[in-house]
Amino acid sequence: MNSNNINKDDLFQELLELGKKDIDAMMNKVHDILLLGGVEVLSKDSSKDEIIAGLTQIMKWFEQSEKYEQCNTIKKIIDECLELM
Repeated sequence: MNSNNINKDDLFQELLELGKKDIDAMMNKVHDILLLGGVEVLSKDSSKDEIIAGLTQIMKWFEQSEKYEQCNTIKKIIDECLELM
């Protein structure tokens, strides 16, 4: 996935609308985006601490939902962020 081809405003709006209807579907979509795009899809305007905090919250949500495979994906992205940033 090339982050240059993503209209982030449209994507964010789509996630918000999906979250109003089905939070599980929204979080699965967030996971899929992160899985395909990795750190490339994360905002360059946010600090490392903000990004890590956000990813940690996503990971906790998956953990509470007992979706441990998704937790592992997010953990790998956190680790990658820590190495790159």
